[in-house]
This record gives sequence, structure tokens and C-alpha cells, in this order.
Amino acid sequence: MRSLIAILFIFVTAFCTAAYGQIPIGQWRSHLPLNRGLFTDQNGDNIYCAAENGICLYHTADKSLEILTKVNSLSDVNIGFMRYYPSRKTLVVYYENGNLDLISESGTTNISDIKRKNIIGSKKVNEITFYDRYAMLSTDFGLLQVDLDRAEIKEAYQMSFTGSVNKVYSCTYDGLTLYAATDSGVYSAPANSPNLNFLGVWTQILAPQPGTYYKNIIWFTGHLLVNFRSGSDDMLYEYTAGNWVNTNKGIYAGQTLRLSNGNLVFAGSYNIKIFDNNLIEIGQVAIGASVSNIRDALFADGITWIADHEEGLVRAESSLQFSFIVPNGPLSPLSSEIEIQDDILWVSHGPRGRKWSSVYQREGFSEFKDNSWSTFNPKTVSSPLLNLDTFFDPGSVAIFPGQAERVFVSSRIMGVLEFENRAVTNYWNAYNSSLQFPTGNPGVTEIGDMAFDQNKNLWIANTASSPLSVYKTDGSWQAFSFPGQVSGQLSAGEMLIDASGRKWVDYNETGILVFDDSRPLGTTRYRLLTSTIGAGGLPSSDVRAMAEDQSGQIWIGTGKGVAVFYSPGSVLEDNVNFDAQQILIYADGSYQYLLETEVVTAIAIDGANRKWFGTENAGVFLVSADGTNELLRFNTSNSPLPSNNITALAINHHTGEVFIGTEKGIVSYRSDATLGKEYCDHTYAFPNPVRPAYEGPIAITGLVNNGRVKITDISGTLVYETNALGGQAIWYGKNFHGEKVKSGVYLIFSSDQDGKNTCITKLLFMN
Repeated sequence: MRSLIAILFIFVTAFCTAAYGQIPIGQWRSHLPLNRGLFTDQNGDNIYCAAENGICLYHTADKSLEILTKVNSLSDVNIGFMRYYPSRKTLVVYYENGNLDLISESGTTNISDIKRKNIIGSKKVNEITFYDRYAMLSTDFGLLQVDLDRAEIKEAYQMSFTGSVNKVYSCTYDGLTLYAATDSGVYSAPANSPNLNFLGVWTQILAPQPGTYYKNIIWFTGHLLVNFRSGSDDMLYEYTAGNWVNTNKGIYAGQTLRLSNGNLVFAGSYNIKIFDNNLIEIGQVAIGASVSNIRDALFADGITWIADHEEGLVRAESSLQFSFIVPNGPLSPLSSEIEIQDDILWVSHGPRGRKWSSVYQREGFSEFKDNSWSTFNPKTVSSPLLNLDTFFDPGSVAIFPGQAERVFVSSRIMGVLEFENRAVTNYWNAYNSSLQFPTGNPGVTEIGDMAFDQNKNLWIANTASSPLSVYKTDGSWQAFSFPGQVSGQLSAGEMLIDASGRKWVDYNETGILVFDDSRPLGTTRYRLLTSTIGAGGLPSSDVRAMAEDQSGQIWIGTGKGVAVFYSPGSVLEDNVNFDAQQILIYADGSYQYLLETEVVTAIAIDGANRKWFGTENAGVFLVSADGTNELLRFNTSNSPLPSNNITALAINHHTGEVFIGTEKGIVSYRSDATLGKEYCDHTYAFPNPVRPAYEGPIAITGLVNNGRVKITDISGTLVYETNALGGQAIWYGKNFHGEKVKSGVYLIFSSDQDGKNTCITKLLFMN
């Protein structure tokens, strides 16, 4: 028996790791752009680079990367400043909303006092300075002293030299005295003063000058230096014998001025200068085509490490020798639409809001394949057919059926492109297709959404007098107009083609056009559904999302919650009540309509026919198949979501992973439901083996859709029974009495409701 278990252990471990390496059920992973470097710092041989919503830690010894995000280490998003303090082995991360993390070998300690405090004006931190056991934060509301040993805010000092709160841009410490560069001049005070809030202890040592401010102040090997800023011009002044003297160092467009391994490093937007302790320039890195947006830099062992806002962490040996260290991920946080086919995901990096208005973003689109991201934008793709630098506001993606790496991408301004084998293969606009200009706006080919029908024809919603076009498999185009229903000024939004071939297209704050081109002439072929009772009955004409569930019902997300067309075939019939219905639920002690106070921006249907709703302000909701029971709710407070403004949802039905697009980036959550089939499909259980310390869910996947699942021990004794959620069932390793089962091999059987199509697999349980 022991030999059998050992052999099975080796087999299932190798098999599951190689073939089914996935994040566990109920876990998250981030897909955030970490190329937009803001700050860099050093921990021994390791280099940190912070972007807006995450931190890359580069281990120089083995050239490996470690990623810190809200999924695993950080408490928030929108990093406002980051510095590492070697004396306390602590990484200090301050967020724009006032939240503060202290990260050490023992984990993350969050200090949320400033985030929770009602402060009039900005909570921005301009610099972090360390001395003794403290981190002194220079902020727009004064100085903030953080005790790193006690992990608490010790003092907050308001600087009100001019009668109102003065911004502190920078502070430094010479061992006895604190110096602060503010928007009303440079001041000094004894560091051991018991009350730095008393303005009388501060002495002005440099008065403000019209049109200037003091961005940085630093004590460097006996030199007190201040970065004097006028517009984008910088001057480095030294305080000598009671006078300020221009050092004439030729600095410009400064971002940071800091100490780094015994040197002084000035990082400007266009170059980096390094000075020794005598203020002699010993090195310079100038920007080029590769590095063009410097935000911060440090100098270590002859290498300059740069946080670049386009290229992430950059290793520079000289102005001509750069290497780029960017964690894999999309290069944009935006996600207007996400589509998945055959485990390949595509996302368009365009804006999405109430009116889908144009903002002229040109951040391209990305593919996620084999756990690796590739972004296609003006820097990575060139084509004689189209300059991606003018392909503004990518909005919709449509994957060609059966060819997951052939994708069509639309623009809110510039038409539609076809992309395959990492190249633009076709491009259409109003000049070479049935697509048209909006009424009164020639030169713009405005596309809302796209979808393929069952015959692989591509339907395109176009803001135009003929607002719907089809690109057929034979290469021909045809446009359709709907007199009296949709005008050429109405912006096209979401599109859905249901299982019966009906096209559902929403038009901005007007309603949904339903069109069935298969119906014979003389019958009702199209109709505009609105919020009027008897003409659609939508809770709001502001339609944001549509989805068809496994029962053929059409779910609509609006500016006032959710509605359902239970009999979508009736919407084109005459003398029939075809109004949408809202779902009444019991919550908070009263009956109310499902999500009636929320703007529902995205809908996805999982393998168990449950509904995932994304909202504009409240995060993500998972409800039961009929919508009457809330099963999960995720927001920024209880999950790694970077924002409660959800812009896109998509589900990988093979794995159950739910991809959630927000205005600040994409994260994904491994759900417990997959899409089942009418037959068994590579049935397996994971984790397998189940180790003694594991208490989480055990997934049995590849099952017949909604099948009955039975688990027995090796002798055939039934220990547990459940139903699959689509093609996957969950077991927590306990018997009918709630007791953890004994160690051994367990057999898992599943079949459909008729007892046919039986799936069988094995699981090694170690207790």
C-alpha cells in the first residue's frame, strides 16, 4: 500500500504541476503594468522599483524578480513615494490617499491614520528622509514623523509660517538640526525641540523668491544644499558662512536629489548627474530613444539604476549601455474590453466611461498567452497599413472563432484593424468599407462594439446613419439602417449576438436596438427597447453591459441596476409584453431590486450559470444563477482590487479564472466554477496530493456539466457527495460528519443526471 501511495504521489505531483499549474481556488493574481517606474531604492544587492500600483524587487545576484502588489504585500494602490531605510531594514511605501506601509522581513505593517484622517487639501508626500529611528515625511500638509521601531506616527507638524498651511517639499538632518524646504522659504530648527509645531523654534535661512520654490534640501558630507527651482530650470545652491552660493552644476528639470552610496545623485527628467563628496561631477547619464522619462535614480558600484516612467527599472552602465528590467505584464492599466478564447486573452487598452467619450489614448492592446503578456502599441508594432500612433482609444476586441490569435480591434475614432501573427493584416474605416462617419463629424470612424455571429461574420456597431455593418467571410461588407429608431448622432456602445442570431446594440442613454436579419420582410425585424413601460421597460436607458446566460436569457446592466429579458424571442413580436424584468431580492431588512443603486458596467456568466457584475463604484458582485442570492462581493476594502470602478469582466471557462479590468489595472480571481461539457474532459483533482497542512478547497474539474459527484475511499465506502458547479466540484477533504478524512487514496466518480457519461479520477489525501 505504501509503495502504491508513493508511486501515485510522484505521478500526480509531476502531472498536475506540468499540465495544470494554476493559482488555487479562491486566490488572486495581479496583471498590473509595472513599466511606469516612479521611485527606485536599494536593499544591499537588491534593487526596488516602484510603479503606480506595485513594486518590482530585482535580485542582482541571480537576476530574479519579485513582485509586490496588493495581492501579496501592499495594502493599497497609487504609490506616492517609496524609500528603503537600511538602518531599520524597512521599506517605507506611502500612497497618494495617505495610507502608509512599513515592509520588513517580518511582513507588512499598515498605518492608516492619515488615510482615515479628514485633511483639507492634498495628502501628497514630496520626500521621505530618515534619521535615528524615524522616517520624516515632507508633505503638502506639513512634516510627518513616523517611529519605525514602534510602527506608529509619532508627530505631525503643521508649518504655517504665512498664516496658512505651508507645503514642505523636502527636509534633511545634519545630526543636530532639521532643515525644511517649504513654499515660503527654507527653515531650520533644533531636531530635539520638544515642540516643532511651535513656529518660534524655526528660523528662516532662505527667503522665497518670486516664481521659484525649493524642491529639495539635503545635508551631504558637510554641505547643506538646496535645489532651487524656477519653472523647469534648476540651480543647486550651497549654504556657506551664512550665505547661499550657486554651485553652477548645470542641472535641469529635477525630479529627485538624494544620497546614494556616498555620492550625491541628481535625477532630472532628461539626465542624471552624480557628484562625489567634494561636489565634483563623476558621472552622467543622458536620455535617448530608450530612456526618455526619468523619475528617480541611484548609483551603486559604478551602475546607475533608473526608475523610468515608460521602461520601468533601467540598468545603465553609461549613456549608451542600457538594460531594461520590466516584470511581465500589460503596458497599460486601461481595459475597455477583455475577451478569452482557448486560454488566450485579449484586452483593449482604451478608456471607458459613461458616454464612451474620446480622449485620444494610444496605448494599444495586449495578449495574455501561456502566462505571458505581450502589448502591441506604437512602440512595438509598425505597419504600412496603419500607424498605431493614430489608432486612438482602442475600444472593442473580437476574437475570430476557432483562431484565438487572430483578433479584430476597434477604435472609438479610427475604425477597425485585424491583427494576426503580431502584425496588422487589414484595416478598415469609412473610406474602404460600409462603415460610415457620424452625422456632422466627417473624418472620424467611430466604433462602439463588435461581435462574431455563428457563421463567423463580424458585426460592427458604428455611430452613423447606417449604424450596423457586417464584414462577411467572403470579404464583402453590408450596412443596415433603422429609420425612426437610431440616428447618426447616437454613439454606439455594447453589442451582443444571442444564440438565435439576434443583434442587440445599445446606443448612448437611448436604449437597445434589437435586430434580426433572419426574419422575413414584412415582419418586425428591429425594435428599439427603451425605459418606457410597454417599449422595453428598462430601469434606465443608460445601458452599460449585456450578456446571454446558459438558459438563453438576456441580462442587461444599466445605470440603475440589472434587468432581464426572460423571453428574448418576444421582443420582436407584436401584441406581446416584452418588457424587461427586475429581480426582487431581500437585503438589509427589506425587499429591493438587484443592484438598483449601482451603475452596472460589466456582466459575465460563469460555468454554473451564475452572474458576475462589475459596477462603477462598488466593485464586483457574484450572484446565484437566478440573481436572488448574493454569493460574493469584492471591493478595494476586502480584496486586491485596485479600484471599485470595474471596466471589463471575462472568464476563462477552462480554469474558472475571472479577469477583472479596472481603471487602475487588471487582477484575476480563481473561482470555483468552470464550463462543463456533455462528456468528461481530462478529469483531474488539484491540489493532488493534498498535504497535511492544507485546509483549502480541493477542485475536481473536467466533469460533466452540473454532474453528481461521489467520493469513496479505496474500499468503496462513500465519504462525500456533492454537485458540480458547471464542470467543476469543490471538496474540503471532510466526510459527511464534517471530519477530515484519513490518509489514503480516494476515488472520485461523477456522472450526469441520467447516470451516464461517468468521469473517474484519483486523489491522494495525506492527513
